Amino acid sequence: MAASSARGSGSVQVTSAPVSADASWDRFLAAHPAGDVVQSAAWGRTKVSIGQRARLTVARRTDGSLVGGAMVVMSRLGAGMHVGYVARGPIVEVGVQDADAVFGAIVSQLMGDAHEQQCRLLVVQPSAEVPDDGCLERLGFRLGAPQVSPDATIRLDLVRSDEELLAAMSPMRRRNVRKALRSPVVVEASDDVELFHRLHRASAARQGFEPRSLEYLRSQWTVLRPAGIVSILLARVAGAPVAGLWITTFAGTATYRLPGWDASAGGTANVNEALHWAVVQRSRAAGCRTYDLGGFDRSMAERILAGGEPDDEFRRSAGYVMLGFDSAPVLLARARWIVPGRALRPFASPLLVRALQSDRGRRLANRFRNG
Repeated sequence: MAASSARGSGSVQVTSAPVSADASWDRFLAAHPAGDVVQSAAWGRTKVSIGQRARLTVARRTDGSLVGGAMVVMSRLGAGMHVGYVARGPIVEVGVQDADAVFGAIVSQLMGDAHEQQCRLLVVQPSAEVPDDGCLERLGFRLGAPQVSPDATIRLDLVRSDEELLAAMSPMRRRNVRKALRSPVVVEASDDVELFHRLHRASAARQGFEPRSLEYLRSQWTVLRPAGIVSILLARVAGAPVAGLWITTFAGTATYRLPGWDASAGGTANVNEALHWAVVQRSRAAGCRTYDLGGFDRSMAERILAGGEPDDEFRRSAGYVMLGFDSAPVLLARARWIVPGRALRPFASPLLVRALQSDRGRRLANRFRNG
């Protein structure tokens, strides 16, 4: 199935197919300012390995060069029923003529393809750096979908010096980092996925979230590690593993993906500061420009950016720890949804919106993101 872009954007063809080992899309993505690993074909292959489907929609000029595209993941929710989502996409070449027409052609192709693949719901959460200029709304997408990637975050500018990074931290976080540097914590790279998973499960039990499965972690490690996209950092005290971070590195950005911390294993109170500071140092040395702390509560981000103060409940959360590293959250694009099939679209009602925003809807979103 192919579609042409319009309005003088040149002869551009949009096609879709299952993700493959062809690296041309990932090279295009890695060179783009808005490129994110969750849009890569490599990331899609990790989803395929845990039983989901991943398809790549690309826009090419007549000479075959890429001008944009999007990777969609599809999860089966029942007999003949799938949900598709696009995280941090579509991506369109910077400066391309009629970028909005190319963006629209890609989204239209996504909708048609999702319908053919029996997706009853399609969620698109674009990159904030590639504005859709109202395209999604014009095509019928609505706000209210569960997020399929963070819609706010904290980002550390690694171009800054250590002194500048420390100065931007809260006084408490700055003191804790300095204490961590004097502590007996040893931070090292590791390839022990099972050990990290044990620490991750301990974190999940302590903080009350659903841990990723060992199968999920193994699939990422198998596909992404050979390209250096994923890494594990472990913190040890007296040789014993206490905590760890699951990190991805792509297009000049290191991203904190998953925590691991076994509080019962002992160690110092500043072990997590030691880990994050190690990511800063290692990522900068590898040429990264940004360390993304992986997500932040949007409502609290909006409150802080409007001059408000965090409430007491938030001060006890993991998000408050992130805020200590840099007090300026970044707002990202919000997710939008549509029923791809025109025949079913009129039946999408406010009841569906409420269902998507419910606790069950959020658990469902977590399920189809993580398999």
